[in-house]
Amino acid sequence: MTIGKSILYWGKVLRVKKVIVRTVPLLVAALCAWAQPSNSPTPFEFQLYRSDETCYCVNTKPETLTIRASEKISGKIAVQIFSPRNRPEQELFRVRIGEYFGSDMVKWWNYGIADEGDFNGDGKVDYAWYGGDDTSFVMYLFMSSDHGYAKVDVLKTLEAAWKRRFHVIAPDLTDWDKYAISDVALRRNPSGITLIARIKRMNPGGETEDSLTFKIEQADFKP
Repeated sequence: MTIGKSILYWGKVLRVKKVIVRTVPLLVAALCAWAQPSNSPTPFEFQLYRSDETCYCVNTKPETLTIRASEKISGKIAVQIFSPRNRPEQELFRVRIGEYFGSDMVKWWNYGIADEGDFNGDGKVDYAWYGGDDTSFVMYLFMSSDHGYAKVDVLKTLEAAWKRRFHVIAPDLTDWDKYAISDVALRRNPSGITLIARIKRMNPGGETEDSLTFKIEQADFKP
């Protein structure tokens, strides 16, 4: 499968078409830590959607130490389906990755799991998923719960926060030429989870004009 990649890195739009798949092993000790719910009063922060400097792109992968993906076409839609590595018959969640336009299947160039960890402190692994190309991108969180995995749409959550702050509909934050989303993190503390992100406004020369930091509580997350 041919994958291209694109990211806005340090204020400049970079288009990368080379196929690069890198797997970053997770420490076994971290997996052991996830197995127990966290009641620590000390805030813990997860950095998400980090850049792979070898390709200046968001580093994604189809499998990790805890999960692996398969792909399926259903009608005109292509999806990526994730299952536990030790229970491949069990589906945890699925994500749309492409669709047919005429006879051509068009997919994101770069897609998959970007990060994993016990984001909400319930002792189960949660996931950050990214899909994108040189036209747009999406960012999802899949959070464990008693009823399976719940999706959080990071872009919709940021757009809603923009509207609350400025009382206007948010601009298209996926417009590479005007905006860049960086420093995305989840901060876990006893009172809940906070999504933190920085939105840079870019000038026509591709340089940062100014930036805004958003801190969004879990009650305001959007599916």
